[in-house]
Amino acid sequence: MAICPIHKKRLKPLGRLSLVCDRCGYKEYKPSKFWLPDVRNVVSMPSGFSWSTFTLTNLTTDASGYLVLSGTNTVGTALSPEISIRNSTKHVLRKRNITKAKIDWDHSVNNGTIQYAVSNDGGSNYTQTDTENAKFHLNHGNESPLQAYYYDLRLLITIRKTSGSSPQVKSIVLKHDYK
Repeated sequence: MAICPIHKKRLKPLGRLSLVCDRCGYKEYKPSKFWLPDVRNVVSMPSGFSWSTFTLTNLTTDASGYLVLSGTNTVGTALSPEISIRNSTKHVLRKRNITKAKIDWDHSVNNGTIQYAVSNDGGSNYTQTDTENAKFHLNHGNESPLQAYYYDLRLLITIRKTSGSSPQVKSIVLKHDYK
């Protein structure tokens, strides 16, 4: 039984995923529903989305096709285009909520850092992960008519160099759910 921490009252069901306090709007997700279904849609980069489709700032690809800092820059970002799944039978875009994601990567940090962040609302809010293969929650929506859809999935990569050679991103596998 979930309880509101402010009003100490029992939370009421809201849609299929949430429990909410009717007095203050505090919301929790039903533990039995939270990670179901699991992340099973896979997008590979650069094979599925090439680095040339990303918006690159102070980044370029080297001779091996790896994403690296360009010139003497110490910070660079790569922003993916909208990642969506096309319905192959109807040739239309399916726009369903994406609420969970998982990133697997192959990179060399060298003398710097590489940060990955994912947004499901077109880049308005990003959720950052520093742990490979860890699932993380994105904005949840579509539980009431007042909430927006969360189907515009984007990946943001930030590369920082402290000294020496540039960090390199070789490949990324982004797994996500699709409701």
